[in-house]
Amino acid sequence: MTKWKPAPVYVLIALNTMLLFFALLDPRLVVPVWLQVTGRLHPMILHFPIVLIVAYALSAWFMPRFSDPLLLWSAFAAVITALAGVFLSKESTYAGSGIQWHKWLGTLTSLTLLLLYITTLRQKWLSILPLVTVIVTGHLGGDLAHGEGYVLAPLKPSIRPIPPFDQAQVYADVVAPVLATRCMSCHNSGTTKGGLDMSDPHTFAKGGRNGKPWDTAAENLGLILTRIHLPPDDRKHMPPANKTQLSDQEQKILYAWIKDGSPFDTKVTDLTPTDTLRIIASSLLRTDDNETFDFSAADEKKIAKLRTNYRAITPLAMGSPALAIDFYGASVFKSDQIKELTPIKDQIVSIYLGKMPVKDADLSELATFPNLRRLNLDFTQVTGAGLSRSDQTHPSSDPERRRHGDEGRRPGPTNRHHFS
Repeated sequence: MTKWKPAPVYVLIALNTMLLFFALLDPRLVVPVWLQVTGRLHPMILHFPIVLIVAYALSAWFMPRFSDPLLLWSAFAAVITALAGVFLSKESTYAGSGIQWHKWLGTLTSLTLLLLYITTLRQKWLSILPLVTVIVTGHLGGDLAHGEGYVLAPLKPSIRPIPPFDQAQVYADVVAPVLATRCMSCHNSGTTKGGLDMSDPHTFAKGGRNGKPWDTAAENLGLILTRIHLPPDDRKHMPPANKTQLSDQEQKILYAWIKDGSPFDTKVTDLTPTDTLRIIASSLLRTDDNETFDFSAADEKKIAKLRTNYRAITPLAMGSPALAIDFYGASVFKSDQIKELTPIKDQIVSIYLGKMPVKDADLSELATFPNLRRLNLDFTQVTGAGLSRSDQTHPSSDPERRRHGDEGRRPGPTNRHHFS
C-alpha cells in the first residue's frame, strides 16, 4: 500500500477534530453569518463524497491500485461536507431527532474514512463501512429535505380509511389528512422544522419557535393561515414553493377549523348544518358502508408510476378498488396527462380538474373512462358542449351503478359537472 503523505493527513486530522468538536458542542454552537453561507453549500457539495465513496469501495474490490487516492479524496470531501452540514443544521428551520441522526452519521462517515486512511486497516471488506454509513446518512438527508419516508414512499402507498359521516371526527378525519399530505413531512417528531411538530394534537397546539399556529383574535387568524396566504415566492410561504400547494378546498378546511376554535375532539355531526366545515366534510366522507364496485383493483405498480407532484391518485376508502384523481399546477398541465391514465381508467371514478387549462376537446378522452362518476371542471374553459353527448353513452348513466358511485367522493368544491 502507498504510504500516506503527512501534510494532507495533518489537514484531515485537523478538520475531523474540528468536526467532532462542533458536533459535541452542538447545543451551544452559534454559527456566524459568513459560516451560514458555507453551510448552505451543503446540498450542493454532498454529491461529491457519495460518488467518491462508491468509487473507493468498488476500487478496493476490483482495482486496488486506485483505492488509496480515492480514499484520500473521499475523506476530504466527506469532512468538508459534514462541516457544512453542521453549520446548516444550526439554522432555525431544522430540529428534532432526524437532524441529529443525520449529523452524527455524517460525522461517523468522515471519521471512518480518516481511520481507514491513516491506519493499516485496508482490507477490502472494510471499504463497505463508509459505503453503508453514507447510504443511511443520505436516506435521512432525503427525509429532511423532502419529508419523512421520502425514499421508500413509492413502495408504501398511503391508504387512509374514510369513516362514515356520522362517526367522523372533525380533526382526525377532515383536518389531519390535509396536514399529513401538505405539512407533516417537514413538521413531525423526527423533522421539526421551525420547532413545529404536527404529529400529535398536543405538540401541534403548543406551536414552534415562531409562536402558536393559530390565534382567533388575530386579523389573519394566526401563523398558519398567514404563511399559507403569503405570495408563493416569499421565503416564509408555506408549503415551500417546491412542494405541492394546498388546494382551495384544503385552505377552506383549515380556515373553517381555526375559525371554529380549532377543536380536536369534536364530531362532524356536532357542527351545525350550515357550518362550512360540516358542508365540506359531507362531500369527503362516506355515508354508505355498503358501497361496492364491480371492477377489480388496479395494479399498485401502475398507480405508483402514474403519481407525480402534480397528479395525486388516492383510493376512495381502505380496500376500495375505486380511485380519485386530483390535478394540480395549471402551468404544467397538458392534455396528455389525462391520456396517461388509460392503464387505470377502469378504476377511476372521480377526477378533479378545477382551474386546469382543460377544454371541451379533452372530454372525448374522459368519455372513454367507463366508471367515471364525478368530474370537477370548476373554473375551466369547458363550456359543457361535450357533456351531454357523454351522458347518452356513458356507462355511469345506469341507475344502479350511479347509486353506488355517488357517495364519498374526495375532490373539489360542491359546484361540479357530473357524468352521472
